[in-house]
Amino acid sequence: ALLAEYNSRLQAGEALAFPEALLLPLIDNTWHDSAEAVVGNWIGCVYQVTHRERGLPFMPGIDPNNPLGWV
Repeated sequence: ALLAEYNSRLQAGEALAFPEALLLPLIDNTWHDSAEAVVGNWIGCVYQVTHRERGLPFMPGIDPNNPLGWV
């Protein structure tokens, strides 16, 4: 109902701020832990293939054409 009213008033030409403060208590944030795991795994993978020296992109033995081929 809240978004329907917001949409109808917006369509009528009113310049409204999005009612985020009213919506936040109604939203159950279930993706946060999953997102942390995905980002953590990605950073771990980058860490495993990246060379210690800044000028070299990959660790020895990593194929530059297929850097994730070892996975």
